[in-house]
Amino acid sequence: MTEEGAEAARQVIYVMSQTEAGLALDRLNALSPGRHYGASADSGSWVMVGKGFTDLERWSTVPPAASLTFVWGTGGCSLYYEGGSLQMRPGDWMWVDAGFAHRGENLPGSDFLTVFLADHLVEEAGLNLAPVGAAAQPAPTEFAGMLTTLAVLLLDGTPARSFERPALDAILEYVGIVFEPKTQDPDLDGPLARARSLLKSDPLSRLPIGDVAKTVGLSVGFSDAAHLSRTFKDQYGITPSAWVERVNNRTARS
Repeated sequence: MTEEGAEAARQVIYVMSQTEAGLALDRLNALSPGRHYGASADSGSWVMVGKGFTDLERWSTVPPAASLTFVWGTGGCSLYYEGGSLQMRPGDWMWVDAGFAHRGENLPGSDFLTVFLADHLVEEAGLNLAPVGAAAQPAPTEFAGMLTTLAVLLLDGTPARSFERPALDAILEYVGIVFEPKTQDPDLDGPLARARSLLKSDPLSRLPIGDVAKTVGLSVGFSDAAHLSRTFKDQYGITPSAWVERVNNRTARS
């Protein structure tokens, strides 16, 4: 598919997901209390939906696959892991890396869905995601609708390939932009985070990478653009120029 064709497909997915989101939410509200499961034969992804969830208030796990969780109704949860914790409330979504050990507690009666992503989808999305660990934030309306619609398709075992793959690609691309990578080197995290902010604030890429290096590199000795690029990629799994391109693509579709 050409880039123009891919962009057209993404726009169709956005419209379709918002059109279907209301129906998908009705489907979730009609579920009986408890846990419900579904899967895709196409992608290998699967979903767990909790409705009025009370039978597993606490858990401890090392997840075999990366996942996105969305609190689609009432309730929420608290997550605890080495070095930190987070809380989710209605309307929040959360990314968790594959293999990221954590424990958690659900609020009684919570409504949520978790889509577990096949490894090849994360790899094929071309995001080069650096480790995030676990991170949560309010879900943008378009992606909340997209994820809810996808969850219902997985739940019913009838995900349309024309919707599923573009939706997953769009969601993973957004995840790669907004969820901050887990700190790998505390001494570099501050300057590199400032570099990310500078690049993100300059959507037309008018700020040369060399100038970014000079601006953020005083405390760690970035000597030039190449040095910053290597260090940036080591920390985040993506080069500064690729990061700018990803942000530009996302901004153009906003």
